[in-house]
Parts: sequence; C-alpha cells; structure tokens
Amino acid sequence: MRALKAVLLLLLAAAPSALGADAAALTRERLLLLSTAASAIRLRDGRYPDRQTIDQLTIEVVPAHVRDLPYRDGWGNAFRYSITNDHSHLTIESAGPNGRFESCGDDLAMRDGVSVCPASGALAADPESVQRAAARLTMIELRAIWSEVEVYRHEHHALPTDLEAVVRNGPNLSPFPRRDAWGRPYRYEIAADGYRLSDGAGDIVYEGLRFSKAPRGLDKVLDQLSWDNDVHPAPLRIEIGNHAVESSDVIEMTRAAPLSLEVVVTAPLDDGDVEDPHVRAANIDMRYADQYPKANIAVTVVDSEGHTVPLRITSSGGGGSETERWCSAAIELRESDAVRLARIKQVFADMLKRAGSSVTAEKLPPMDDLYVANPPGTYHVTVAYQPSGGAFGGKVLIQKFNTHVRPGPDSLQRAFGR
Repeated sequence: MRALKAVLLLLLAAAPSALGADAAALTRERLLLLSTAASAIRLRDGRYPDRQTIDQLTIEVVPAHVRDLPYRDGWGNAFRYSITNDHSHLTIESAGPNGRFESCGDDLAMRDGVSVCPASGALAADPESVQRAAARLTMIELRAIWSEVEVYRHEHHALPTDLEAVVRNGPNLSPFPRRDAWGRPYRYEIAADGYRLSDGAGDIVYEGLRFSKAPRGLDKVLDQLSWDNDVHPAPLRIEIGNHAVESSDVIEMTRAAPLSLEVVVTAPLDDGDVEDPHVRAANIDMRYADQYPKANIAVTVVDSEGHTVPLRITSSGGGGSETERWCSAAIELRESDAVRLARIKQVFADMLKRAGSSVTAEKLPPMDDLYVANPPGTYHVTVAYQPSGGAFGGKVLIQKFNTHVRPGPDSLQRAFGR
C-alpha cells in the first residue's frame, strides 16, 4: 500500500510539470504563427500591422494547425502586443505560467520574429515560411479581386478596362487590394478567352476558379485540403491493421507470414504537393522506375544484436486522398540463402520419398517465393521516406517500431506438414 501511495504521489507531482511543458510548447507554436503572419504582412506594407489585422489574418496566411485560435497562450491568457509608434518593431509576449508579465522571467516573447526571452527557446520566423505566408495572402486577395471583377461584369455586361475601373465602381472590398504581398501592383490582363489576374511578377496567376500558376502546393491548400479542428497530423506514420504504430510498439509476427503494413505520408498544413511513396519491392518490374518515380521508401531491420537482417518486400499498391498518400507493402524477414535452400531441399526430398518418386531433390521446383520463415526473435524496424521533390523534397522522414517473431511452424510446415 505504501509503495502504491508513493507511486501516486510521484505521478501527481509530475503532472503539473508535464502540463506546463505542453502549455509552453503550444505557446511557442502560437508565437511563431503570429510572428510569421506579421512578418508576411510587413513584406507588403513595409511596417507591422496593428494587432487586429494580425489576429484576423494569422489563420488564413499561416495555415499551421492549432487546437483553437492562436491569440491566447497555452495557459489561456491573451498575448500582449507592443508596436513602436512608427510600426517598425513588434513584440508579442506571453506572461508565462505565472500569468504575470515580467522582465522576461518565465515570460515567452518574440521581437521582430526572433525570441527575446530564455523561456521562448530558439524561436525564429523561418524566411521560407514567411514567403509562403505572403504568397498565400496574395492568392487570397487575387480570389477576392476576381469576385469584384465578376460583380463589375454582371452590372456592366462587359469586362472592366483595368482594376481602377473596378475601384471606381464601388467594390465591396475596403480597402481594395492594389499591391501583392511584396508591394508590387496586381496585374489584370484581358485575353481572347477572358481575363487573368496575377501578382506583380506573374509568379501567381488566377484565371477564375483555379490558379494556373502558383507556388508548389499552395493552390491545393487553398482549394482542397481540410483538417479536423483537433488534428495535428504527423508527416509520416506506419499503419498495421488500422493501428498507427508508435516507436515503443512491439508488433507480433508469426514465422509463416510476412508483416503487412501501410506507409502513410501526410501533406504539410501549408503545402499539398506530396511525392507519392514508393517502395522497392520484389514483385515490381525493374523497368518500373523508368516510367514512375524511383523508390523513396527504405526499410531496414536489425536484430537484437544490431545485425542487419535480409528482407523480402512485396508491394500491393497504394493510393491517396486530398491530404495523404500511402503505399501498402509486406515485409518478410529472411534467413541466409544457404539455410533457405537446405530447408526447401529437405521438404522436397521428404515429399518425394513419401511419393516413392525417382526424381532427385536437386531438381527443385520454384518454391522460394512460397517459403516464408521469419526467424524467431525481436527486431527493430526503421522506415525512411526520402522523396526527391514535393513538400518534403530533400528531407528524410523516419518512423521506427519493434516486431517480435514467435516460435512456430514456417509456411512449408503449414502447407505440407513438414
């Protein structure tokens, strides 16, 4: 009883610390969201916007997912915004776990996109993320401008000669967006098949209901990707029997059957362009890579002593949705070629002997593909996804888990009783 009480006391003592760590992590995430949005807006205007503008646009231009609106820290307190009179510097602060704003202390804060208090860690608004947020802001405004042009066409039964004509017509947008996120005037061009809108450099082109040119994946995010409010998707996961495995899991295997799994790649929240996962499999023709992307999934298995285990991988296809791409595969652990050959010869010789045949065991039928004999033991499995392009191009995503092969009959024993 005393031991149980001691364990409970330890758990209770640890709980606030764990909760505090989660709250701090969520606070840092939200600080980064707000700072990235503010930095993207500053690209266009040359100055930081007011708090209300930052709050309104954060969810739209920085589509990283949070559990609710990011305007409060992980302890439920509102962030404090400090903007200099000339709007050239912006500080966003959290009062930290004690709820009191201090001279740093346990506060978390970012100034001009960089952390300034020790508790904030090494936070910094990523320049690439700022550029993508700016592109997203431009795309949102292009769609809004398109709606105003369509209103003008409906009212006047003709296209406007330029965007200034739309402004003179009294648009619903106020103020009417005139410059893209990099401060360049928006382009409006009349063509034989209608008209097109674009940013000042022509890098983002909107032709009505679709972007014919846009930064990688952002058009898919704006028009297709949708997420549940409480979902923080992992970029790579392994599913076995509809169960997403964790690194601490030990998946049970039999000797006689391969392990079937799905490798699932989830699109980032601000980029829907994901390279389909492909695994190098024994049943895929070697010429497959000439027509389709090369294998970007590598599977490595080591035994409890750290030795790499030979594998045979077969693929059963794949698929995708608006937010995910996956491929299905089966993994078979293999003994050495000498052990496998001896085992097949033994079974075949026994079958011939029982049948009274004069055929020798040297003339073996093609049984290698039918013979599965995962060696008993515990193994560590690593699945690595390394695409050549798309949202994760140049990165390596890794998921690990453990598997245990129980002693028992191999596939030949099950099939032939030998």
